[in-house]
Amino acid sequence: MKKPDECEERPPNVFPLMELPVELRCEIIRNLSSKEQAEARLISHYMDSLIRNYWSRVPRTFRNTMVDYHSERWSAYTRWLVLPSCSSLVERLRCARGAVIPCLSFHKIKLSSFLLERLSHAVLVSRVTVVQCEFAHCRFHFEARDLIKFLRLCKVQKLVIVNVSIEARVCEKLVNSGFIKKVCDLDFIFAV
Repeated sequence: MKKPDECEERPPNVFPLMELPVELRCEIIRNLSSKEQAEARLISHYMDSLIRNYWSRVPRTFRNTMVDYHSERWSAYTRWLVLPSCSSLVERLRCARGAVIPCLSFHKIKLSSFLLERLSHAVLVSRVTVVQCEFAHCRFHFEARDLIKFLRLCKVQKLVIVNVSIEARVCEKLVNSGFIKKVCDLDFIFAV
């Protein structure tokens, strides 16, 4: 049996995170990537609750985000976070936890009902707010209510739709929607 005044030697590769003050722990967690935070949540119940509580208190900051399958063209855009697929956007949105995204842009993307449902679920879980949402040269394969649901969940304040391929009946429903009229620029262009 060990005496109470004896302390064990800690292996040199173990960091004493739990012995630090809570403010310092939160600062360390904030500097981790979302993937590292997800891995840290698996360590213990304490780490899971610490990260979950920290995420819910402090909104995470996001850069302007663009989803483009041809992202090599955008490597010079350092102010933009360019994602190569919509799946990576869904993953990012799930980890956002109350973040405000200044601009979310979709460029040359085929948007389906299934994809909008996944995006809507990710936004619902993380309570993300999108200030401006842009669709440029996209193909829309969904019902109008799917897009409106996604935009309402994101609390979009401004919508820009430029040169998209869309069915005439869906286009008509979008144009006649009160929510779309409220957030959309007057100069949006549909390519039917």
